[in-house]
Amino acid sequence: MKREGCEELPSLSDRNADPRMVKAIEEAEGRRAHAALESARYAVVAEWMHHLGISHRQRIVLGRVYSFSKNGDPFRMSLARAGRELGIDRDNLKHDLARLVESGYLEKRSEGVRTPASYYVNEIACYDAALANGWVPRR
Repeated sequence: MKREGCEELPSLSDRNADPRMVKAIEEAEGRRAHAALESARYAVVAEWMHHLGISHRQRIVLGRVYSFSKNGDPFRMSLARAGRELGIDRDNLKHDLARLVESGYLEKRSEGVRTPASYYVNEIACYDAALANGWVPRR
């Protein structure tokens, strides 16, 4: 559909398209795809996490904390923001974090009121539980 006073953009399949225009369109598409992938929600769910006896949502939460702590950094984020990033409402995220702390898979360190708590993965507890539940590490 062509609007009055506006030129229709050429299609990439248009044989008569200017090669510079085609290149510009491809670069713009590449930038848009890169931005979409970079802003996507993610959590590093390792194989051993499937052997901990926790729910799928708790695995996602544990994976998100694990993705931070692989570098030795704590997971420190407001529950509202972390919930938005994971697609989980704040109350469910708070419940899942509490269950993971209660299970011993996470350690919570609080630095006072009005600051987000820091969470760390207790790798020894996770390793022992995964082994006990049938996980076999690859050699």
